[in-house]
Amino acid sequence: MIVVDTSVFIDAIFRFDENRYELMRKFFRLVQNSGLSIIVPEVFKVELIGQLVRRTKRDDAFKIYNGITGNVDIVDIERIR
Repeated sequence: MIVVDTSVFIDAIFRFDENRYELMRKFFRLVQNSGLSIIVPEVFKVELIGQLVRRTKRDDAFKIYNGITGNVDIVDIERIR
């Protein structure tokens, strides 16, 4: 299990910085290939949708959101500590 910050997902989706984009894409491939589960704190949902609706069409934002949140474990922050 690995905890991943919202900014890592944003860097893997949008090409603000090509080096960071490529690094995050590689990171997610490694995580996927290793079989690790990704956990994120509850606040992740708000942070993610906030970034997505600012940068994409609303329908696209919700498709991306649902795709990501369906593949991570969202937990209470107290459980992570």
